[in-house]
Amino acid sequence: MANKLVLVIEDERPNARLLSLLVERCGVGAAIAHDGKEGLEMIRAHRPDLVLLDMVMPIMRGEELLSILRADPELRQVPVIIISTLENLGAGEAAELPHLRKPFDPLEVMRMIRQALNLEDKGTSE
Repeated sequence: MANKLVLVIEDERPNARLLSLLVERCGVGAAIAHDGKEGLEMIRAHRPDLVLLDMVMPIMRGEELLSILRADPELRQVPVIIISTLENLGAGEAAELPHLRKPFDPLEVMRMIRQALNLEDKGTSE
């Protein structure tokens, strides 16, 4: 499990840190990018097993990053969980992906990470 990597792309630093701690509690490695451009560079460099993607960010919004990922044959299969304050994700690709709404429940975040990575539940109480 320790070889898995989850990339958190979140511009709000307290949220990014909390999400990375929740990822680590799932027993996998975490990396953080604070905007979409940095996130895309890290995805290309590290090929994470999962991306937690905020939709509203500076420099490159989540929708744009997701569109770039899905258009790239080498990156289109990277699993993504959307994290957003947006109530309506529209009718595009983002609406079809698993998503968490801010403010998020830490136990739900961990459940979704485990599910996305096919990890056994390590006994968190829900």
